[in-house]
Amino acid sequence: MSIEFLPQLQLPWHLANLRMFSADEVILDVAVSERLSYPESMGRQVHDVLSWPETWIENATAEFKFESVIFASLSEEWASFAETADVFEGTTFRRYSESHLLRQCRGARAGAEHSVLHYQLVFQNEQVDIVCTVPPRITLRQQGT
Repeated sequence: MSIEFLPQLQLPWHLANLRMFSADEVILDVAVSERLSYPESMGRQVHDVLSWPETWIENATAEFKFESVIFASLSEEWASFAETADVFEGTTFRRYSESHLLRQCRGARAGAEHSVLHYQLVFQNEQVDIVCTVPPRITLRQQGT
């Protein structure tokens, strides 16, 4: 029986903040938001319609903290390291069991082949790849639950 990789984290994330306090620590703040609709403009004053604020509501936020980072990359979605032989689980938060980056980083760390991990967060226009030696710590906050 197959278990889906962290279904609670397979959300349409957008990147809110990326922080690097040191070369081996990366923290990503992500959110899922939706835009609140404008009121019907029919019968309203032009000033009322044009001055209506753009309002967003956050449905969920998360902090992904990666430590013991070997490699970190933020790139446009089209500028991917992906190859057809890559094997991963997840859609917007991925865990790779085989990838070009894993092969590259494992080769550079002789004897540590099994301790090298590759994760990827996929956003609408960009993606973040992290290769590290320990799993990330993730804090998920869901509004309204």
